[in-house]
Amino acid sequence: MKATFTSVVHLSISIMMLFYAFLSRNAFSLVLSLAMILIYYNEYKSFEDADRSIGKLKITRTINRTVCSELEYIEVTINIVNQGSRAIPRMMIVDVPPKYIKPENGKAKFDVTVLQGSSIEITYRARVLAPGTHDFNELVLTVSDALNYFYSEYRFNIRTTVVALPLSIPIKIDIESLQRLLSIRTKGKAIGGAYNIANIRDYTPGDDIRRIIWKVYARTGRLMVREDYGEAKARTLILIDIKKYMWNIGEEPNTLAHIQLRYARSLIEYIARNGATIDASICSGIIPKVVESVNTALVESLYRIFSVLDSGGGCESTIEVYTQVPGYLGRVASDYDAVVLITNLITLALEGSIALEELLKVFNGKLVIVVLEDGTREFIGVDKAELFVRSLIEVAERGGARIELPSESFRVDLRWLK
Repeated sequence: MKATFTSVVHLSISIMMLFYAFLSRNAFSLVLSLAMILIYYNEYKSFEDADRSIGKLKITRTINRTVCSELEYIEVTINIVNQGSRAIPRMMIVDVPPKYIKPENGKAKFDVTVLQGSSIEITYRARVLAPGTHDFNELVLTVSDALNYFYSEYRFNIRTTVVALPLSIPIKIDIESLQRLLSIRTKGKAIGGAYNIANIRDYTPGDDIRRIIWKVYARTGRLMVREDYGEAKARTLILIDIKKYMWNIGEEPNTLAHIQLRYARSLIEYIARNGATIDASICSGIIPKVVESVNTALVESLYRIFSVLDSGGGCESTIEVYTQVPGYLGRVASDYDAVVLITNLITLALEGSIALEELLKVFNGKLVIVVLEDGTREFIGVDKAELFVRSLIEVAERGGARIELPSESFRVDLRWLK
């Protein structure tokens, strides 16, 4: 329990007035001072009752959806049920949102009265400013009397989670370029297949294929089946490298981490639409997490990928940790037609050539390094960045890899936040 400044002033005036009443033998002053002391005592007892009721509160926090897109609004609802027999005349509720959740009115702060046996529900809107997992934890309740003479502060840990997917921005890559880059065309069994009628002579061009098959069956008793001699789906591994410091490079919502995550989602969706099988890996902490066959249930898989990453967090290991990813799925590097590493100039410059050479050695001839430059050249310096890119291309080509420098902008207009 703590007393406010108003409480101290009230008590001081009451005592001085009481002394004055006795010294001057003034009945009016005596009655007034006693009334003020009685009010003070009544507020103290009222606060005690309210303070004891805090243990009878049932508090929940819910969010209208557990998955949303970056920069969308969510609705957060706080429900408080007073199961006690005493009312709480004054209570201030402060919800402490995660770093990248911004309440619509600046602060999630509310003053309420909770009667005995009743419940209150408070809903506020907030904007999600970054992709990844956002954990709401702390809820602060300050209980006081009606005149706010006394108060106690209580902190509750109520975990509620929302996962924000990065924005998806169209990537302008034509099909032929993508086939060359990611080896979507590979030899093997086809998805559909065709009938092998090369050795059949009793038909004329233009005949219906069903008529030909039944004629063969009627004559020989052999039912023809489809045989696949076409093209198969390629298997692509996408490695999304995010570091903690990337959230501090650039201005929200266009930090380097934002841009890289938007590119990752856009690339995954583009490759999935064009028929490739995708395994994806993202690192949060020390060990990368892997999601297999992202293309089979794209939305659910995107959720599984980006829920791994705490918003504002990232990988604490160097990029060579991604050499272990195929093993997590019981595969080897040669099982993949292409391995795409999504990174940036700053990460590659900081980690040096040793980690990169390890990747080149493991994913020999299959590695495509997508280097995002948006905002990084200004951070490093244009001249230094140019020299570094040239040396990076040389190292990659020696190791049989390809460097891709996307030209698209993955920034969003800051007016979206108004």
